[in-house]
Amino acid sequence: MNILPKLLYLFQALPINIPLNKFIAWDKMISRFIWNSKKTRIKFKTLQLPKSKGGMALPNLTEYFYAAQLRPLPCWCRPDYESKWKEMERKIQGYQTQILVGDKHLIVPNSSIYTRNMEDMCTLRWFAYDSKFKPGTYDPVFKEWAQKGMTVSAGGEFLSFQDLKTKYGLENKDFYRYMQLRNDFTKEIRPVETINKVIGVIMDSYKQKGSRPISAFYQALGESRGESTLYIKAKWETELKIQIQEEEWYHMCETQCTSTNSLIWREFCWKNLTRYFITPKIKSRQLAIQQNCWRLCGSMEADHAHIFWNCTKMRTYWQNVNLVVKNVLGYEIPNTCPVMLHIAWS
Repeated sequence: MNILPKLLYLFQALPINIPLNKFIAWDKMISRFIWNSKKTRIKFKTLQLPKSKGGMALPNLTEYFYAAQLRPLPCWCRPDYESKWKEMERKIQGYQTQILVGDKHLIVPNSSIYTRNMEDMCTLRWFAYDSKFKPGTYDPVFKEWAQKGMTVSAGGEFLSFQDLKTKYGLENKDFYRYMQLRNDFTKEIRPVETINKVIGVIMDSYKQKGSRPISAFYQALGESRGESTLYIKAKWETELKIQIQEEEWYHMCETQCTSTNSLIWREFCWKNLTRYFITPKIKSRQLAIQQNCWRLCGSMEADHAHIFWNCTKMRTYWQNVNLVVKNVLGYEIPNTCPVMLHIAWS
């Protein structure tokens, strides 16, 4: 969209809180433009999903705003990033500013972004400056370890004392401090098997990975939102009386938008997949008058599955498609609905 770069500039230039109702108003304006002030056929949240997930990659302005506001966090955490503003914040606070990212007692939870990722925030805590880890307050050795960049876990597991001695030069007299850290890690951190994508962006910055933080945060926030097109898959399964695996469904979503350079054909395949078209069954509900299949096959329940597969007047068409594909590939393929529709949508 042409307006997105202008809004991103606004989001980054003015670090202020934008009321939620403003984003709602913008979304309504975009929706009215897309549907020409008519009734929507596809959910707005579905349109905002990536094309590989069955959406149209429509920008989510709310999450772009949050991504723009989160952009300084990787700059805090990257050891190779230097700037005047970073040095000023470090001197004003009196400690490494990145400790604010993981200490929930120093964060004001005023947005859903924090709430959605709160459980995984503990993995970013710095033991030397953790407000709940009291030994870090009284023992300066922990701060010395932090200055060395000492990390006590890897892959969700707490490192052994011997590993830390080898890597960071710890001495035998530090074993008690090690036990304090391990006890706090076991009780407070409780590492999860799968790291949240938003947290992963920040963790990658410590490893000096990633160069487009806004895009990375935007993608991560979208995945953490939990929206999907699986509800559309469920409708196809109900009408066709079949089971479609989630992996197979997303493969169809991705294939239909990458298998051709024709934008018109991509749009048509997407409309088929997402049940965009108005069928006689839908028209019957709109008009309160029973509508026959427009192919005049005699069916009075012409839903999406009927129009694209079950209609008796479509049998010859699908048989011919199966024959052509078989001749091209040189081997037999099942003439079943999932296989043939997958070919058609691809």
